[in-house]
Amino acid sequence: MKFQTGDGLGDGRLAIVYEDLQYLTVTINANVHEHTRWKGDCFQKILSSIQTRLLRLMKELKEPIQEFVCLSMLACLTTSFKIPGRIITYSYLADRFRESCLAIIAKPLVREMEALELWGLMIGAISVFDIEEEIWLVRRGGTVVRGKDMEWHDVQQRLQSVMWIDCIHDKAGKKVFERISRTATQQPETTIV
Repeated sequence: MKFQTGDGLGDGRLAIVYEDLQYLTVTINANVHEHTRWKGDCFQKILSSIQTRLLRLMKELKEPIQEFVCLSMLACLTTSFKIPGRIITYSYLADRFRESCLAIIAKPLVREMEALELWGLMIGAISVFDIEEEIWLVRRGGTVVRGKDMEWHDVQQRLQSVMWIDCIHDKAGKKVFERISRTATQQPETTIV
């Protein structure tokens, strides 16, 4: 998924960072598939560059959708810092991201933005939110999934069209999708505010 003129994401600096992180995730997926390793210092420099630019941009973004995308990318980056067997909480990021998500989901779904919104919700669910405590997230995800009658492979393709690291995100993403799907089939469609 690329930024388009007039889609509300129009900050060119944000678009460049988005494309850099998207390219990085595509490259990681290709390297894993080809069993190629990154040099640790090179990988760390790329991650630090993306993170630094996102943190600087946060102070200057004007539109709610821009903040949502920026925070989604920061949440995505947290998954590369996970240490097996250790839970790291990102309270400030979670609070800001929750506010941003709620501002976005208070509006009707825009067809062209569904993949981006679904990606942000899924990234948040696997990186900074406790999905059992964030019922709004499960309900909104269910609205998107129910509306398209999607299976995991459909959702996975949508997530990959934005940015998704298969070896890091797939297992947790599938669990979140199953939770969302269960809720979607148990509840009638409602408006989330």
